[in-house]
Amino acid sequence: MCMTSIATAAEPRHPETPALRQWLRQVLADDELSVTPMDIRESAAWAHTRGAIRHNSGRFFNVVGVRGQGVAQPLLEQREIGTLCFVFRAPAAEGAGPEVLVQAKVEPGNIGGAQLAPSLQATASNLERLHGGTAPPGAEFLHLPGLKTVSSTLQSEQGSRFLCKNNRNLSLSVSSQDLEPGLHRWLPVRQLLQALHEDCLINTDARSVLVCTPWEFLAGNEPFADSQPLAAELRRSFLARADGPRLHGLKTGLERLRAAAAGPRLCALEEVPGVRVEPSGLVRAEAAGFLVRHVQVHSRSREVQCWDQPIVDSLGEGRAELFAARLGQVLHFGFQALAEPGLSRHVELGPSQAAAPGEPEPAAGIPAGAVLLAACRQSDEGGRFYQDVTTYRLWDLGEARPGSGLYWLTLADIGALLRGDGVFTNEARTLLSLVLRYL
Repeated sequence: MCMTSIATAAEPRHPETPALRQWLRQVLADDELSVTPMDIRESAAWAHTRGAIRHNSGRFFNVVGVRGQGVAQPLLEQREIGTLCFVFRAPAAEGAGPEVLVQAKVEPGNIGGAQLAPSLQATASNLERLHGGTAPPGAEFLHLPGLKTVSSTLQSEQGSRFLCKNNRNLSLSVSSQDLEPGLHRWLPVRQLLQALHEDCLINTDARSVLVCTPWEFLAGNEPFADSQPLAAELRRSFLARADGPRLHGLKTGLERLRAAAAGPRLCALEEVPGVRVEPSGLVRAEAAGFLVRHVQVHSRSREVQCWDQPIVDSLGEGRAELFAARLGQVLHFGFQALAEPGLSRHVELGPSQAAAPGEPEPAAGIPAGAVLLAACRQSDEGGRFYQDVTTYRLWDLGEARPGSGLYWLTLADIGALLRGDGVFTNEARTLLSLVLRYL
C-alpha cells in the first residue's frame, strides 16, 4: 500500500511565546551586552603563540590548525567536557506534564543576544571558575538534595568547527517547588516543546538536552497523542519495536568506518594551506568558509562582566535537512554516516543532507515531490560562533528510496540509539528536536 505525504499547514505559535520573547528582551536590556572587535596584542589573556591562538591559563580552548585525511583548516580545540543540564519537576496540577527550569542566557554570538538555554550550561573551565568570577548560573543545581538522574549521555558539538569537544547532556528531576533564581523560569515542558519551531528562540544546547531526555518522560503521558495525521504517524514510528538486527548492523558499520578514519593531525596555523593569521589575531580561513575574530565582550549577567576571546564568524549560512519516508507503512528517518574532522569518534550519524555555515551547498538537491513538514533558522552556539545561522528543515519524501545511501530508522530505533553516547551529530539532534513539537 502506498502512503502519501502529509503536508502540515503553518501552525500558530504557542500563545505564551510572545511573553517568552519579551522576557528575553528584558534580560538583554538589563544585560547591556556589547561585542566589539579587539586586537589580540592588547589582550592580557590570549596570544598567538606556538602556532595557535591560546589562553594564558592553558585551559578554555585553543584555535589550532589540522591537516590530513582530506582536511586542512583551523579548529577550536576544546577537549574538556562541558555540562548541559535541564532540571525538571513534577507539575503543580495533577494530570499536567512535567515542568522544566529554563535559563535566559546572553551569549555574544546569539542572534537576538539572549535565548532560552538549559538550566545549567557551562564549560569545565567556567565551573572551576578559572576566569576568577562567580560560578555559572545554575551551578548550584548539581548539588540540590533529592536530585534524581533522568538521563545522562556524552554528546559531540559541531565536528566541522570543534576538535574533540563533548558535553555531558544531563536531565535531573527535583522535588523542590521554590527553585527559581532571577535568570531562570519554570515552564511547562509542553510549552517549551511547542516553541521548538520558532526561529532563534531556544538555543542549540537546550535542543540537544531535550532530544537526549527520554521522550516518554517529556510527554508526561502518551507520546504523540495528538489526533493530527503527522502525530499519528510519529506515534506508530515511536511505538514500533526497535529493530535489533538493524541497529546491530548500523553500530557495526559505524565502528568499521571509525576504525578506518584516523582523523587529521594537529599542526601550526601557519602550516595550513590558505590560512593566514594577521598580527591583530584575525585568522583568515576563507577556503574553509569562516574567519576567527578576536572580540571584547561586556555582559552584566555573566560570571565575569568583561572579557575577550576568539570567536568564529562564518562567511555564509548553513543548512541541514532530515528526510522522513515510509518503509512497510511505518515512518522512518534517513541519516548519513558523516565523517567530520573534529569528532572524537570520527564518524557519527548526521542529517540526510548538510552544509556547515560558509560551506558549499551539497550537490544533491531536495528530491522531487518532497513536502516540507517543518523548518526553523537557528544561530549556532553563541559562546563560540558569531551569529552563525543554519536553516533546519524536515521533509516528507513519501516512500523511502532504495539506494539512497542513508540509514533509515524509526523513532523507536532513534530512541534506543539516543540512550548511548555520541551516535548523532549536533545538527542531527537539532533536526530531531523539530519532531518533539508534536510530542
